Amino acid sequence: MENKSKLFVFFVFIVIISIFYFNFSLTNKQIKSVYETESEWNEDENDRTCQWISIDRDYFFKRSSTFFFNDANLLTFTYFAKAKASLNLVFIFHFHLKNKEIITKNISNITRSIGKRKNFGLSYIYYRFDNETYSRIKDNIETFEIKVKDLSTKKATKELIQVRVKNIFQRNKKGAFLCSKCMYNTGIKDFDSVKWWIDMKQKAGYTKISFCNNSIEHHEKYTQLFDEYKDFVQLEQFNCLPNLYDNSSKYFLSYSEFSKLDNGLAYHIFDSVFIFFMNECYWANIDKYKYVSVMDRDEIVFPRNLKLKKNSEIREYVAALNNPTVDSIFKDLNCQYEDNNMEKYLDSLAVQIGKKKNSSFYFKNGIKFPNELFMTLFESIELYFNQSARKKEEKHKIEAVYDKKNNKKFVITISSANEFDYSLKLLELHRKIIGPYYEENKDKLLIDKYNSFYTIVGSSVHWVFGKTIHNTNRSLATEIHFNTMQLDYSSLKIVRGRDVAAVNDNLGHLSHFKKGLRMKPIPISQIIPDLNYINCYYRPLINKYLN
Repeated sequence: MENKSKLFVFFVFIVIISIFYFNFSLTNKQIKSVYETESEWNEDENDRTCQWISIDRDYFFKRSSTFFFNDANLLTFTYFAKAKASLNLVFIFHFHLKNKEIITKNISNITRSIGKRKNFGLSYIYYRFDNETYSRIKDNIETFEIKVKDLSTKKATKELIQVRVKNIFQRNKKGAFLCSKCMYNTGIKDFDSVKWWIDMKQKAGYTKISFCNNSIEHHEKYTQLFDEYKDFVQLEQFNCLPNLYDNSSKYFLSYSEFSKLDNGLAYHIFDSVFIFFMNECYWANIDKYKYVSVMDRDEIVFPRNLKLKKNSEIREYVAALNNPTVDSIFKDLNCQYEDNNMEKYLDSLAVQIGKKKNSSFYFKNGIKFPNELFMTLFESIELYFNQSARKKEEKHKIEAVYDKKNNKKFVITISSANEFDYSLKLLELHRKIIGPYYEENKDKLLIDKYNSFYTIVGSSVHWVFGKTIHNTNRSLATEIHFNTMQLDYSSLKIVRGRDVAAVNDNLGHLSHFKKGLRMKPIPISQIIPDLNYINCYYRPLINKYLN
């Protein structure tokens, strides 16, 4: 009986070994066949210095934009594909583990293309490993690399894509990081404006900022500037773009080549590259910072450092002014600053708006035109009141033409006695204090549209999408305006759709510096003298620059 038992155990052992060997042999044959049947394709040697890895000209993978979030068992993979591409791809994952084990996996059913525009599409992959594989790789990855092959054409990437391994749910995340769009067509004439933009972000209390550069003029002043701010500014160089434009021999185009393609397709390619960069910037910092802001160069959320925290309080302050003086506007309104100001502002704001724990903040637009446009606007309002006696009981509509050639104009409405009184006080404040202050300083520094002392808030501008500051313990994928995908902390489930808490613009708004915009009629009560920007940001910075 004992011999039969031993024989049975031996038989089971042989069967297990045979099954293991068969599977191992089969896997190796599959992997081997993937490599043995690859077709060659020509690649310019100069392309090796670009930020992209390609498969012929059908697929483009950015070298640094693939991430594996270890604590969520989630691989994020983004790439461009030509519209004609089959999307019949196989991904060969290579893991070198800390315990010296090597794992190779061959996955072929995870491709998905979205957002096609004419001849290209931006594709996203979110992939999770099976439990057995995940138990072997979790907290154990030394290096993670991917080779991609198109099974239809038998062509493959000529080098491995390096995967960046991170943990999302870090307990010690602090601070606020800014991901900004690329600066383009930026010459030495824009130097003051670029420096001002950086200083505004620092004054607002961001921990660090990042933007991509593909065209800032090579000049000693810029070199010195970025060296001076090297601990605050993270500059990502963007040397080339994937040639999704045509079928010429070039796989990649330099920015200067691409910028000459002045048409709709070139714009959509460029805009898609921005989305690509924004997501990479977000994912690269998701493990370090509590909040990550995704915004354009002409946008910023300013913490309300003025003692008048709400727009309604500023309106009430203006309406109560009697014979305003420089002291009443510039000295009596104090600003309060704190370390990590942006993070503390957002934490405080979360309590005020009753935000769910890990939701992100959506800030509505507040439009800030250059002061020259507001000067025209106030001149038109002043002229309207001076032409004849106006009654506060009546409704008023005032046209302010700021571009006669193209017949562009603002339409200002006054619909109540309170708005009538507010408009008179606003005119007096502009005539006596803000207008002269602008005239005194406008030529001292060439900061272009950042010379803006008023903000238009409310219904007349809410049709313009605002921007989101993301909570990194919840937001997973970003688009230009919102988060599009969330990761639930407790279940690790991916939740699609927006999860944002809209901030009432009485408490906070997105300051959007615009040179012009098609506008709905503007109630006079929605034009706010931006005393927070003037006193807490503009005046300290202009004094710093001039001294």
